[in-house]
This record gives sequence, structure tokens and C-alpha cells, in this order.
Amino acid sequence: MSSGGARSTAPAEGAAALAHRAAATSADIDAALAADDLREVARAVAGAGVAEDDGARLVAGFATDPWARDTLTALKRRLHDAGALPSATALERLLLLRAMRTHLDRVRAVRVSPAVHRLFYEEFSLCARPDARRAPLFALGLPTFSATCEVATLARFPAGQLHWNVSGLPRRTLAEVSPARLPRVLWFVLARMRGFAPAFFSHANGLRRNRFIWVEEESNRSYHRMAASLELQPATVGLVTSSWFHDPEVATTSPHLAWTNRVIVENGGLVVRLGEAPADAGFLDNNESRRAAYEAGTYRPHLGLVLWPRDAMIDWARRNPQYADAG
Repeated sequence: MSSGGARSTAPAEGAAALAHRAAATSADIDAALAADDLREVARAVAGAGVAEDDGARLVAGFATDPWARDTLTALKRRLHDAGALPSATALERLLLLRAMRTHLDRVRAVRVSPAVHRLFYEEFSLCARPDARRAPLFALGLPTFSATCEVATLARFPAGQLHWNVSGLPRRTLAEVSPARLPRVLWFVLARMRGFAPAFFSHANGLRRNRFIWVEEESNRSYHRMAASLELQPATVGLVTSSWFHDPEVATTSPHLAWTNRVIVENGGLVVRLGEAPADAGFLDNNESRRAAYEAGTYRPHLGLVLWPRDAMIDWARRNPQYADAG
């Protein structure tokens, strides 16, 4: 991810608040790295021949590079077998916090809204001082660890209930669009989005405080932060994402999620049904009734493809200041 060589601008009060938060976050990271448990695992990592630079490469590549995943998995197994791990996620947090310390001074140079800068600091501090409920979510085998690796290296951007990274619309996704809808989708990509990439691709934030609750207002706050960031990135074509909860027919199976596409389709975006969602897409998480229906074969959610052009998303945000962050 490139910062474009420029800094986001913010009111003086906002800049001062961010500087204070950056300093507090730095102190949180330093305190965590100096704690007995992480110092103990740091000695074990060094004894295993893994230098800090090696650890940094493992974190930077974990989300996309099988070598990094396999190497880090083997390292954790080795330290576990040697009895060198003082807690279940000590190794993960050590490597994450070292990466966060390395990238901390670069956060303010990223061309995103000041609210996103603030959320970077909050997520860094969460890793340094996790509460008892979220500490286990930094475990190596969980999607939340992979996501935090990207946040730590500024490749994934926190926006509250949602995260995003910079991607685009894969051509292979178009193969999942029905033939009847494909001409409309292609026209929309070329005429309204004005290209396949680069685009923001959103994800649910698995480390959010209430991670089993999905709230319309919080999604809209996330979209508002994305729109403010789009204004600072003129080459980005808009939001492109897909999820089971963006299935255009989600209201028939999960009426409480009927709102998920409303803000998009009512404000210049397009949502199209794709193929069946895989079982690990998230719709089975913490929902026994959906799991029972899925295992019985009576519930088969599909993915929904979201296309929201930058100009339409920015226009929506300007007309809805109630979702903006104070200050």
C-alpha cells in the first residue's frame, strides 16, 4: 500500500489529538513488549534463530504467502513443544507488536481520513492491552490474526465495524454473475465505476467490541470513513466487495439483515447475486439455527457482489454528516 507521499490534512485540534494518541499507543506497545511474558517469548524466539527482521517478514507475508504461514506455524509448534510459550498468544502478540512499533510513525502518512488514523492507534493499543474476551482472537489459526497482520503493516485499514484493503474486481468474479445480469454489471463497471481497480474491498472487523452484533449505524459510520478516505485517493474507483450478508435475497432468510444493502442500492450502488457462499464465509458463526438449517440442506446463502462508485459514495457521505466522526 502506498501512502502517495502526502499526508491527510485535519484541523489543528484533530492533529494534536492524533499526536497525543500516537504517543499513548507507542507507550502501550513499549509497555507490552517490556512485560515478563513477551520478554520470555522474545528470548525463546531469538534462541530459535529468528531475528526481528525475520519475524517482520513473517507478519508482512502471513495473509498472502504460504511460506510465511507455514514457517510461523512451525515456529509456534516448536516453541510450544519446548514449553517456551508463557501464554496462548504470546508469540503472536510479540510479532504483531514489533511490526506495529515499526510502522507506527508511518500511520499519519497514509492517505486516509483522520478517523482511520485514530482507529489504527486503537487497534494497535488493543493488541498491546487486549481484554480477556479478545486476547484469544490473536491466535495463529484464526482469521483475526491474519487480519491483524495486515493492520499492523498498514495493508488493511480499520474503519470501525468494517475494515478494508485495496484490491479490485477480479475478472473471475464475473463468471459467477448470471448471463442475464452480466451486461448490466459490465456496463456498470466501465461506465459508473470507470474501471476494475484499484478499489476498496471491505471486510467485517472480527476484533470489534461486539463482534456477534451487526449494526446498521455502525456500518454506515464505516462507509462514511471510507468515503472520506476515497476523497484523498482520486485514482480509487470506489467500493467493491462481496459477502453472504450482501446477498440480494438475504431479507428472505435473515430479515434482521434486510438493511445491509439499502444504503448502497439507494445511493447509486449496485448489488448482484453471485454463487453459493462457502461454509466458512461467516454465516454459521455463533448462530445455531442457521447452522442447523445449513446442515439440513434447507439454507444455502449466496454471495452478493457490491459495486459502489466513488462519486456516489462520496456524495452519500456529504449528504449524511450524522455518520461523521466528531472533530
